Amino acid sequence: SRSVARPVVDLRDVARALAAGDLHRRPSLMAPGEVGDLASAVHRLAEQLASRLEALEAEEVRLGALTESLNEGVIAIDARQQVTQVNQRARDLLGLKDSVPFPVSNLPRERSLRESMGAALSGQAVDAHEVQIGGRELALTARPLPAGGAVVALFDLTPVRRLETVRRDFVANASHELRTPLTVIGGFTETLLDDSLPNEQRQQFARTVLANTQRMQRIVDDLLDL
Repeated sequence: SRSVARPVVDLRDVARALAAGDLHRRPSLMAPGEVGDLASAVHRLAEQLASRLEALEAEEVRLGALTESLNEGVIAIDARQQVTQVNQRARDLLGLKDSVPFPVSNLPRERSLRESMGAALSGQAVDAHEVQIGGRELALTARPLPAGGAVVALFDLTPVRRLETVRRDFVANASHELRTPLTVIGGFTETLLDDSLPNEQRQQFARTVLANTQRMQRIVDDLLDL
């Protein structure tokens, strides 16, 4: 009786340990008959579980490294509206300090962000659109997850918008600087076509045209250097 009961008790303890997450436990393979066959099956099951868990952990590490290497902020939300994953870029953009998991109520209360998360959690994808959060211009995208939950991606457009402003200001300033000497040159050239213009004034106007031509040359040289 003990030769049969002892392996069964051992199998019970191993099964409980496996169910509790201890995948290092293995049953004894010395039991006779059907109990031995069952012990072998449990042993193989434990080996497969351990192998799959190692693969899942390695995949989680790779996914985490990939997420952290992105230039986008990524936030993963489960069906219970808990933030389960957030990379450092998203923390920097949104000023997040909480450790995961934490409720979505801890995220910034920007209306468009809340509406996009709500739509994605209800199964509706949200295409990229611009929002302002914390003084930054962000492109926000939200996608639902097949098993419930959502993923929100944030891309910082602030440097791009700043560069666009600089470009517009530069074009406006360059146009103004070029237009001014052109106006002077055009006006004085038309005056020089008047045959009745005294020679002294003609020379004065010619010097003005020459000075503005040289000014334009300096501006063009500066633009080429730039």
